[in-house]
Amino acid sequence: MIWSAVLLLMSGSRGSSSFTFGILQWLVPPTSPWFDVVHAILRKVGHLLVYGLLGALDFRAVRGARTGWTARWSVLAIVLATIIAALDEWHQTMVPTRTGLVSDVVIDAAGATIAQIGYRLRAR
Repeated sequence: MIWSAVLLLMSGSRGSSSFTFGILQWLVPPTSPWFDVVHAILRKVGHLLVYGLLGALDFRAVRGARTGWTARWSVLAIVLATIIAALDEWHQTMVPTRTGLVSDVVIDAAGATIAQIGYRLRAR
């Protein structure tokens, strides 16, 4: 629940492109022809990673004290992460410095799914 809250807090201006632009400019000169490409890729990879972590945490929460892996737990974890992703993008449509994108929800769901694949492979 805490990680979900962090993600939803970042859906405001704190997670905006201009904020990550400010951080990235310390690593890559903004005048570089690759800056915008690197910035876009890092933002999408960020989506994969943070929602992969959410998917993993959701799996652990759904599984509880039990051990192992079931498809039901994984699907539920993906659904929970996707709901948070959709809420995040919906909220961004109301923030002047943000844009809510369905494609970001798809990337977020992919991150949660990759985490479940990792759990499945580990359970084997």
